[in-house]
Amino acid sequence: MAYKVLKNAGFVPPEVTLRNEIVSLRELVNSVEDDEERRKKQRELDFKLLKLSMMRNRPFNLDQFPEYREKVVGKLEG
Repeated sequence: MAYKVLKNAGFVPPEVTLRNEIVSLRELVNSVEDDEERRKKQRELDFKLLKLSMMRNRPFNLDQFPEYREKVVGKLEG
Protein backbone atom coordinates (compact mmCIF):
# COMPACT_ATOMS: atom_id res chain seq x y z
CA MET A 1 0.00 0.00 0.00
CA ALA A 2 2.77 2.44 0.93
CA TYR A 3 4.61 1.75 -2.33
CA LYS A 4 1.44 2.48 -4.32
CA VAL A 5 0.97 5.82 -2.54
CA LEU A 6 4.60 6.79 -3.22
CA LYS A 7 4.32 5.71 -6.84
CA ASN A 8 1.14 7.72 -7.36
CA ALA A 9 2.87 10.75 -5.81
CA GLY A 10 5.61 10.48 -8.42
CA PHE A 11 8.28 9.13 -6.09
CA VAL A 12 10.36 6.29 -7.45
CA PRO A 13 12.90 4.58 -5.18
CA PRO A 14 16.55 5.23 -6.14
CA GLU A 15 17.09 1.53 -6.85
CA VAL A 16 14.30 1.51 -9.45
CA THR A 17 15.65 4.68 -11.06
CA LEU A 18 19.13 3.16 -11.22
CA ARG A 19 17.79 -0.07 -12.76
CA ASN A 20 16.03 1.96 -15.45
CA GLU A 21 19.28 3.83 -16.18
CA ILE A 22 21.11 0.50 -16.45
CA VAL A 23 18.60 -0.82 -18.97
CA SER A 24 18.94 2.35 -21.06
CA LEU A 25 22.73 2.25 -20.90
CA ARG A 26 22.83 -1.39 -21.99
CA GLU A 27 20.77 -0.52 -25.05
CA LEU A 28 23.00 2.47 -25.76
CA VAL A 29 26.21 0.44 -25.43
CA ASN A 30 24.87 -2.06 -27.93
CA SER A 31 23.88 0.63 -30.42
CA VAL A 32 26.94 2.94 -30.31
CA GLU A 33 29.30 2.46 -33.24
CA ASP A 34 32.23 4.62 -32.04
CA ASP A 35 34.63 2.45 -30.01
CA GLU A 36 35.73 5.24 -27.67
CA GLU A 37 32.16 6.31 -26.96
CA ARG A 38 31.16 2.66 -26.40
CA ARG A 39 34.03 2.26 -23.92
CA LYS A 40 32.92 5.38 -22.00
CA LYS A 41 29.33 4.17 -21.83
CA GLN A 42 30.47 0.68 -20.80
CA ARG A 43 32.45 2.18 -17.91
CA GLU A 44 29.41 4.18 -16.88
CA LEU A 45 27.29 1.02 -17.06
CA ASP A 46 29.81 -0.92 -14.98
CA PHE A 47 29.81 1.81 -12.35
CA LYS A 48 26.02 1.81 -12.15
CA LEU A 49 25.93 -2.00 -11.88
CA LEU A 50 28.43 -1.85 -9.05
CA LYS A 51 26.44 0.90 -7.34
CA LEU A 52 23.23 -1.14 -7.65
CA SER A 53 24.98 -4.16 -6.19
CA MET A 54 26.17 -2.09 -3.25
CA MET A 55 22.69 -0.60 -2.73
CA ARG A 56 21.31 -4.11 -2.45
CA ASN A 57 24.03 -5.02 0.07
CA ARG A 58 25.17 -7.88 -2.09
CA PRO A 59 28.80 -8.64 -2.73
CA PHE A 60 29.64 -7.94 -6.34
CA ASN A 61 30.84 -10.69 -8.59
CA LEU A 62 34.11 -9.97 -10.40
CA ASP A 63 32.91 -12.11 -13.29
CA GLN A 64 30.42 -9.33 -14.08
CA PHE A 65 33.34 -6.90 -14.52
CA PRO A 66 36.00 -8.79 -16.52
CA GLU A 67 38.01 -5.65 -17.30
CA TYR A 68 38.60 -5.08 -13.57
CA ARG A 69 38.97 -8.72 -12.54
CA GLU A 70 42.64 -9.06 -13.52
CA LYS A 71 43.56 -5.79 -11.81
CA VAL A 72 41.84 -6.75 -8.56
CA VAL A 73 43.24 -10.28 -8.56
CA GLY A 74 46.71 -8.90 -9.30
CA LYS A 75 46.50 -6.50 -6.36
CA LEU A 76 45.32 -9.24 -4.02
CA GLU A 77 48.03 -11.67 -5.12
CA GLY A 78 50.84 -9.10 -5.12
